[in-house]
Amino acid sequence: MSAPAGWYPDPERQGLQRHWNGEAWTNDRRATPSPRAPLARRRMSPHAILASALGVGAMLILTIVIVVSLANRSEPISSAAQYSPAEYDYLVAVRDIVNVPWSADVESHMLETGHQACDLYADFPDIPRSEMVERARGYGAATDERLAAVFAEASAHLCPR
Repeated sequence: MSAPAGWYPDPERQGLQRHWNGEAWTNDRRATPSPRAPLARRRMSPHAILASALGVGAMLILTIVIVVSLANRSEPISSAAQYSPAEYDYLVAVRDIVNVPWSADVESHMLETGHQACDLYADFPDIPRSEMVERARGYGAATDERLAAVFAEASAHLCPR
């Protein structure tokens, strides 16, 4: 019984291996691979561990922010042909302001809100638009800035002057 096929130390040349095909030596030779030293385990300093943990944490937070941001744009704004250029520009601006998952229903509601803001501007022509925006800020801490921004975008894009 002979040795299995494989690479063995070359009996004729030191430092080389020769291939045995299971029956005879072939003419194939290669350098003998150097033995690999085991990798030494390094101890990380507490500062290095903390820095690594903070880096991983920062990357995780960034990933979450990106995923949530992309998730909030679940549906595109409907076709521009469906709206006037002013309405489309308003919806694009408002979508970034409201920061909620977007859908056709949200889009419709935001367009209606914009037209209602225009109606308010028309019903109270003596009140400057900038003052109406400031009044919108007084409706509640959680929504005041967004509502004011929606009013401002409606004024800029939808409402005739």
